[in-house]
Amino acid sequence: MTSSPTEPAANQSGAAPVPVFSPAVAERFQIRVLDPITATALPTGQQPAPTAYVGDALLVSGGPGRRRDAILDRIREVLKELGQDISIDTDLDQVAEAVSGDGDGDARAIIDELWVTPVTVGNLDTAKSTLAPERDAWPVLQRLRAAGLDESEVGLDHIVVACADFSGTPYWSPTPYWSPTSPYWSPTPYWSPTGPAEYAM
Repeated sequence: MTSSPTEPAANQSGAAPVPVFSPAVAERFQIRVLDPITATALPTGQQPAPTAYVGDALLVSGGPGRRRDAILDRIREVLKELGQDISIDTDLDQVAEAVSGDGDGDARAIIDELWVTPVTVGNLDTAKSTLAPERDAWPVLQRLRAAGLDESEVGLDHIVVACADFSGTPYWSPTPYWSPTSPYWSPTPYWSPTGPAEYAM
């Protein structure tokens, strides 16, 4: 479900259509869809490209330790002014520590570059919060961008869907090579009714 914390590119003509999910799927995974027409604009003033993301979640870069902790402190500082806070999912921190090893500088550098930690945006002060009653990570992310946190530090928790693009005319339907007309063996197979006599032997 998750991906690296990258920002949707500015919307251009011919961009992908706005994603559509069934209500049941959207509710199960707390999906929000970013519609360029209604979404908060990018700091540049451009409208974002369509995407889908976990509604109240952000991904923060950096393995457990100084870099990630510094980013989290900056996020909390910005959100506190908005009456909001974050809760951190550290369930996979032990995995990151195990992969990075003890004192291996190269491994730690790789983890610090590639690792992301999910955080959930919540209302610290409901009366003050700009998110009440619904929590939406996109406008929060734009506040963080305005405060100087870039794509290499924090981003949306994008929804990734595996779906084969074979409709409406997949290679096996509605006219496969053997049916319904002129299959390779009928009505004129290579041995009948025409062709050199030796093929009929």
